[in-house]
Amino acid sequence: MASATRPRISRRGAHLMGVAAAASLMLSACAAEEPQADDGTANPSTSTSDEQTTDDADGAAGSGEAAGGEGDASGGASPATQIDWQYPEIGGYELDEETTEPGVIQLVDDANACLFQLTAVALPALAASDRESTEASLEESVNSLDDADENGRESFTVSGAAGDVQALQADVSASIGERPADVRILMRASAADQALVGIMHVCPAGVLEDDVWERFLEDVEVQGLTATDFAPPSD
Repeated sequence: MASATRPRISRRGAHLMGVAAAASLMLSACAAEEPQADDGTANPSTSTSDEQTTDDADGAAGSGEAAGGEGDASGGASPATQIDWQYPEIGGYELDEETTEPGVIQLVDDANACLFQLTAVALPALAASDRESTEASLEESVNSLDDADENGRESFTVSGAAGDVQALQADVSASIGERPADVRILMRASAADQALVGIMHVCPAGVLEDDVWERFLEDVEVQGLTATDFAPPSD
């Protein structure tokens, strides 16, 4: 029986989208932290961060773990803190071992042309609050996507070694190459850890399933991050 035609998103196309998002985030963070000139404007700065996949053929039973050396998705978050993702096995998704740079773990489902990307990126010291920095980073990430149309944003939590980590999630309709795609992005910036962590789920338009996302977030854990709740806004 012939299967229904489904628009496919290449791994490279989706991966390059992640690279562009990370580069925008780093540029934004560095610009925010540049010393201010006398007239209050920031001095010029440039910084980039390439996102690539990290190998980990030997995950723990029932889970994959991003920890020092093997399957490392840390961005060297600070001299004192190593940020690691521990991620669950989820039906249909396998570790993409095509690239090996640290900083990103990519899991792909070839049958549905979907992927998860887990990132841990080092940031300079943040002058803004964690919430403001997270909102700015999420905005930069959304704006880096082609034909981006944000459909909603909400607060969400993931598990961390120090407790539940409050983060922000955005749902976006976008294009990867010439293919329409649904993108779900979760991010948290932490000034204490000088780190930005994130999860991105990418599927062809109409294929992304809420229950897959929710099951993944139930069992994923960001280790080494000291941040938990956002601080309440100051008066």
